[in-house]
Amino acid sequence: SRRIRSLLNKLAESNVMQTVEEVSEMVHEMGRGRIYEITAAELIKPLTDGPLVSSLFATIVACFAGGLAATCRSSEFLAILLSKAATAIKNLHDEPVIEDRTRPLHNVNYLVSKLFLVGAVDSGLVYGLLDEYKANFDDSDISSTLQLLKECGTELRSADPAKMKEFVLSIHERAALARAETGLSKRAELMLETV
Repeated sequence: SRRIRSLLNKLAESNVMQTVEEVSEMVHEMGRGRIYEITAAELIKPLTDGPLVSSLFATIVACFAGGLAATCRSSEFLAILLSKAATAIKNLHDEPVIEDRTRPLHNVNYLVSKLFLVGAVDSGLVYGLLDEYKANFDDSDISSTLQLLKECGTELRSADPAKMKEFVLSIHERAALARAETGLSKRAELMLETV
């Protein structure tokens, strides 16, 4: 655990492949399950508990995750990482004491969008996350939707134009319903105009 944390704390653009190789050696020495769990937890923790991450950091993490999955010839690591990301998102929505979910959601969204852009996950996963945000539809969910569309909307549209059209129409329907039920904040209205 300490060794993995140390490697991931030093993870940078210049050493992604070296880090992938070192972690994959640990996988072969100590077994997939344990190393995958520890590595995924160490990657998700700074996203949910740390400061706002940069696009570069999210790209480096996505490249590391995709590289580890490819090197170990197993999608199991990506499944564990995405499961931990989904759990983090669910926990953020379930905890009423979290005043501002925007930062951790922003960080996890960055990771998911970069995983999609590097080809580690398919568009269906991103659309599923967008649908989840559409269902909740508070300010942080609208912000998350806007962020994902800014990060990878063009590529999502290229991957499945009909699905993108369907999603945009459903967002407009959901916005009309939210306006009729409880109303939307000025901030939410501005973000929806952008969508």
